[in-house]
Amino acid sequence: MFFYVYDKLVGNKKNAKKFGQMQTKLNELGILNDKGEVGTVNTVDSIVDGALTSGRHHNIIAVGNDATAHRTINAILKSKISNKKTVFGLIPFESSHIADTLGMPSDIEKACLAISRSKLENIDIAYTSDGTCFINSLSIICKRLGSHTEKLKNLFSRQKKKPGVTIKVRDFTVTTSADRISICNSPAGWEEILKKSGIDINKVSPQDGFLDLIAYNSASEVSENDTSFITAQKMEIISQDKISMLADYTKKIQPPVKVGVSKQLLKVIVGKERKF
Repeated sequence: MFFYVYDKLVGNKKNAKKFGQMQTKLNELGILNDKGEVGTVNTVDSIVDGALTSGRHHNIIAVGNDATAHRTINAILKSKISNKKTVFGLIPFESSHIADTLGMPSDIEKACLAISRSKLENIDIAYTSDGTCFINSLSIICKRLGSHTEKLKNLFSRQKKKPGVTIKVRDFTVTTSADRISICNSPAGWEEILKKSGIDINKVSPQDGFLDLIAYNSASEVSENDTSFITAQKMEIISQDKISMLADYTKKIQPPVKVGVSKQLLKVIVGKERKF
């Protein structure tokens, strides 16, 4: 059976039409089943744990955005009841990189249809040393320490000024003052940058057991010389400057932090346009 995790986004007046379409379509498909609404008392963790404890629900479907999906995924992974039968799915109510990763349509009825078809894939789970998991990316945004008009020939070259971010990869250390950096488990959100940089989008996959570090300077035009790409199973991020780090565009994390790929896989429902 299917269990749906709703949050405040779904209950907004502006989403009333979408909510009605979803309810009608799920009922038509015969998979409306049970739901849990996140609120002051009911957290995502308690809702997911309760659904799995019942023993009747193996398909946990997040209904909302990246934040809804991220929290639901982490609740599944942290639950002691979760097992190899547990499946994660997403019905997006607004633009979502996780939905793009899984190939879930923005059209509500089409997304419901994809859920009902339940085409499954196993994907990698990336984790951070603070216990946070993510399936799309860990985005790092830092202010340029030098001139915004200066075109960097190599983003990992030595800078005269203190670098924004230091990243330890395997047996070497790199530094960069690029204003946007991401450790990706999926290419969703980076397709255009990868294409313009001459990097094969298929190199970034949530099924290869690796993470991909991408750095570029948004103050200049994207080119092969201005984008750096490193693949590894483990990385460590250090910064003496104030930077913003977001796991799946949701959970804020402060450096220093270690990042890696778990041996555990997550079973997910995917659509035709999945990014892997």
